[in-house]
Amino acid sequence: MEISEAAIKREHFMPGLNLLSQAEREVLDLLAMGKSVKEVACILNKSVNTVRVQKTAIYEKLQVRNQAQAAVRYLYCQ
Repeated sequence: MEISEAAIKREHFMPGLNLLSQAEREVLDLLAMGKSVKEVACILNKSVNTVRVQKTAIYEKLQVRNQAQAAVRYLYCQ
């Protein structure tokens, strides 16, 4: 089985990307666009607390400390 260069690059720069749930990816998509937690909650029809919990899980899985780092890693590996 051959692994593509893009897959290797994604795994190198975003080791936790494959660990994200679909819901976390939806949240990350919006956070990467610069949306606030409140805006994300409204768009996805979720509570602000739910989005905060998902955001924390995203940061842990991607091994980042803030929204800017998460966005850069996510957008770079698209």
